[in-house]
Amino acid sequence: MNWIVFIFLALLATIAQIALAPLFAIGRAVPDVAIVVLAAIALRTGRNTSCIAAWSLGLLRDLTGGSGPGPFALMFLLAALVANTMRGMLFPSRPLGMAIGCFVAALVAHAPYGMVLAARYGVGFWNGIGHSLAVAALTAGLGALAARPFAKIRGIAGWAPERELLA
Repeated sequence: MNWIVFIFLALLATIAQIALAPLFAIGRAVPDVAIVVLAAIALRTGRNTSCIAAWSLGLLRDLTGGSGPGPFALMFLLAALVANTMRGMLFPSRPLGMAIGCFVAALVAHAPYGMVLAARYGVGFWNGIGHSLAVAALTAGLGALAARPFAKIRGIAGWAPERELLA
């Protein structure tokens, strides 16, 4: 993987999360742009590469989100492991494949964190799950839109072609 391209994508995702994602919010649910980048990497690279990238994206989210280092770094790492396991089942360059990968990764990343916040602030289990599902659905829609651009940069990013992913 080309780590310079990854740094560029991580910075672009962070800026988009802060500046553009609130424009697409439905209620308090906001699409997670970093999860889209995470899913694109996890569905196209090996386990070690996707785990390092996911942990870095999560740490960047923690440091820019004000939650302190830790929660998103761990949840993004877990999401990368799950998405990387689905790597052979999906076509990440197709909108549906990328949408499914983003939905699962977002749900895995946001459901445990939402449950902790629900318990901490007393909003209830179903409100936490509903919020996680809404974030996952919005992220899946964004992932479907990003499937083609990520397929175009696959060569310079150093990601494996689909025929190697399915082997």
